[in-house]
Amino acid sequence: FIFTGAGTVTAWTADNPKLIYTLRLDKMQAVVPMKIAYVSSEETNDNEGVATHLIDNDPETYWHTTYGVTVAKYPHWVDFDAGKPCRITGFSYLPRQDSRNGWIKDYKVQTSRDGKQGNEPVISGKFENSRKEQRAMLARTVVARYVRFTALSSQDGQDFATAAEFHVLTE
Repeated sequence: FIFTGAGTVTAWTADNPKLIYTLRLDKMQAVVPMKIAYVSSEETNDNEGVATHLIDNDPETYWHTTYGVTVAKYPHWVDFDAGKPCRITGFSYLPRQDSRNGWIKDYKVQTSRDGKQGNEPVISGKFENSRKEQRAMLARTVVARYVRFTALSSQDGQDFATAAEFHVLTE
């Protein structure tokens, strides 16, 4: 059966009605298709750390800020374009999976309908020092076309930022 909303599923067998299993499901979140509009810093050596890796749905690739000739200092940001206004409910962040280097600690997210990124953050916070995917849900739905994800600091205190995936979520 198809179940896309939040709710509870309870299952049992006719042979043993005392054997019951209940599962609570949260509302499904869809991913908004995005393109990279701008990136403040990326490592382009052999296409290794380019920002497009944030939206390629491959947890083994990652965005990495520059570290070759120069090292970019915080903050680091990536601007995303949905192509049209959409209803944004939150986002997900997956840290780089092959190393702890550049894991983001403090962040903020801004949105815009017209590409002018002077708006106040719709959300800000701290990521856990963990390899797992982390979600941040907005207090209220925002309608926007552009999203700026800004990394403000790293878990290890270095100036690098990395991320395997960044997704904008909708209902």
